[in-house]
Amino acid sequence: ILTAINGVHAWTFFDMLDQMGAVTSAVMKGAQVVLVFIFSVTFFCHVEATQCFDWEKAVGVLVVVSGLLMYARSKSHRSSNVRRLVASDIRCPQECSLSVD
Repeated sequence: ILTAINGVHAWTFFDMLDQMGAVTSAVMKGAQVVLVFIFSVTFFCHVEATQCFDWEKAVGVLVVVSGLLMYARSKSHRSSNVRRLVASDIRCPQECSLSVD
């Protein structure tokens, strides 16, 4: 059963990689790591001391979350620029186009 679950997990990851690209897939893996870390701290800290939150882990989480937020901000900024460019082309398709003489 574990092999089947790992196979499905790998298949869905490569499907996501094909549909979204490498950078977005890596960002999603980063989000997954943060969620697994939070789950581990919440449910296993009382059982195993190595699962508890410390400063080294806090720095790691901060780096990953900062990267996720920067990527999300740049992606939304880029898509708003594309929307603005498309809208300007729609408003003045001939007057705004560059002529090559």
